[in-house]
Amino acid sequence: MKGVAKYPNTGLVFFPRARLRYSKLRNYIHALFAHYLPAFVLDLVISLMGDKPMLMDIQSRYFKGMQYTSFFTCREWLFDKRNTDDLSSRLSPDDKEKFDFETKHIDWPSYMETCVLGVRRFYHKEPDKNLHVARAIHWL
Repeated sequence: MKGVAKYPNTGLVFFPRARLRYSKLRNYIHALFAHYLPAFVLDLVISLMGDKPMLMDIQSRYFKGMQYTSFFTCREWLFDKRNTDDLSSRLSPDDKEKFDFETKHIDWPSYMETCVLGVRRFYHKEPDKNLHVARAIHWL
């Protein structure tokens, strides 16, 4: 996802990827090996260097977030949009211009970049002023 590379978080070790998994067990095993194990090893190295380990705590919060959203991310969703299409067909040309809700007109890459930036600002509470620091960390 280009938005994550453009607006990285300072606390990220790896760039996130979205994968659809239908099995909670597979999702848990993936989290164990791809998230917890690297965090544990890096925290061990950090502890041996005399600093405070923090990655397991970060991964625990991340995993809780995954659990909260798993109901939505581990299912396929089908939406009936007949009423929306009917409403759209009844709009006047002027109203269609004002209230364009056709998903084919959405610039999805730009939309996702805005979502990533919103998560960075409001969920991770990272100020925009440290964006250059986060980019430098991930450039290494």
